[in-house]
Amino acid sequence: MAFGKTAVLVYMSAIVVLLGGCADKSIIDKIQLAQTLSVDLDGESGGVKNTVLFSNFERNDQVRIEQLTTRGDNFINALPKMNIHINAPIEYGHLKMMLFGKSLAEKGLETVLPSLCRDPEIGSWLLLGVTETEASEALRKVQANNIPYYLYDMVTQNIKNGNLPEMNFHTFINSYFSPIQDVMLPYLKVEDDGVRLDGIALFRENKYVTRIDMRDAFLLKLLLTDSKKGRLLVPMVDEETNKPYSLLLTSVHSDTDYKLTATNPLPALSIQVRLNAQIRDYPFSIHLTDSGKRKEVERQIEQFLVKQIKRFIAFLQEHRVDPVGFGNIVRSRDRSFQPNEFQDHYPQMKTDVSVKVNIRLTGLGD
Repeated sequence: MAFGKTAVLVYMSAIVVLLGGCADKSIIDKIQLAQTLSVDLDGESGGVKNTVLFSNFERNDQVRIEQLTTRGDNFINALPKMNIHINAPIEYGHLKMMLFGKSLAEKGLETVLPSLCRDPEIGSWLLLGVTETEASEALRKVQANNIPYYLYDMVTQNIKNGNLPEMNFHTFINSYFSPIQDVMLPYLKVEDDGVRLDGIALFRENKYVTRIDMRDAFLLKLLLTDSKKGRLLVPMVDEETNKPYSLLLTSVHSDTDYKLTATNPLPALSIQVRLNAQIRDYPFSIHLTDSGKRKEVERQIEQFLVKQIKRFIAFLQEHRVDPVGFGNIVRSRDRSFQPNEFQDHYPQMKTDVSVKVNIRLTGLGD
């Protein structure tokens, strides 16, 4: 039996080698690796403007980031024009970030996304984003700093260690083609000294509608998934001295349960949030080692979060955007669910919010 397994392993290894020899190989110094791509409305042509950042590998093992811009009636027509301006083909297999200017996002992404979905070179790791100004301006800042994947790394680390919910091409496509959940993308702002993350862009029917700041991004992450490592500055009042202070809350772990409590005449949801948190940057006079004081702080945080979550949900309903996926939540619990009917009732949907906070760890006060 051992000999048979060894023979099969050798045989399979030989097949892999042969197949590898048949694959289409691209030598690194014979191609241009696209890293970041931007799409903007173009005032000159009335169509779109595509800008790409790619790496140019020099003989001294240095990498220089270069930029190329083309124009066309639409995204599909403009993209192939890239290769006629350079001496090596652009490969999109390593494309990590794609940005849309806000003016284009307001008109909708339907001219861009279908072709991306059909492109076999595009990986699920691709991140998308919206810029407040032209997206090409963000690329110029990255080129000036010569940091290839700066924007991608900035967004990724804010997903892992900050307030951004999980966002990639796969989650985007799920929302894009869903009739009852809306798209959300990182929102970037170009400044004199670079590019910074400035919240989350919210869409309705695949068109940009509004944005939320990083504070509300924490609330969205809390409602969507484990908010681990998300941070929120919470205003507090010392009940003994009546003096205001603030503390920095860092999520250690959270989970949220949804219960459908009514369907007629309007849908109603009970939302229960459980949050284990670490507290930092609080005054020395607040003795969190004292169980009574810790419970007081937990209670104030709970009241604050309930108020903020209710305000945030009301904001989403006012703008008729549903990045949380309330429609999916109701559909999974209501056999008579009708998408169009839910859309009509969504602004009046009732919610009851409760929050349970457990302070696990504490940092030193000021």
